Amino acid sequence: MATWVIGGVGLLIAIPAALSFGPWSGFTIFGLTIFESIDYVTSNIILPLGALFTALFVGFRLPRKLLLEEFTKSSNLGKKSFFIWLLLLKYIAPIAILLIFLSAIGFLSF
Repeated sequence: MATWVIGGVGLLIAIPAALSFGPWSGFTIFGLTIFESIDYVTSNIILPLGALFTALFVGFRLPRKLLLEEFTKSSNLGKKSFFIWLLLLKYIAPIAILLIFLSAIGFLSF
């Protein structure tokens, strides 16, 4: 059932996006076609927020033992590299992603 619902929602979003190249090319939202609007929202809002929430979840909610096991499973990196990676993931990455997000939506300019 969930597959049909998600597929239907995707279809309802895809039809106007596809029509924005033809019959609906004159219809704009804030100066962007429907396809460009969907692309803007996906690229500049959904992807950075997904990355931010992923970094926060992995850094603060997943057990450290599990992370260490996955980090060292297929590499020859040791615990020191793991702790540097975890520090970057928990504190530096969210700040960098937030700055990129704010820049993408126009609140900051570099």
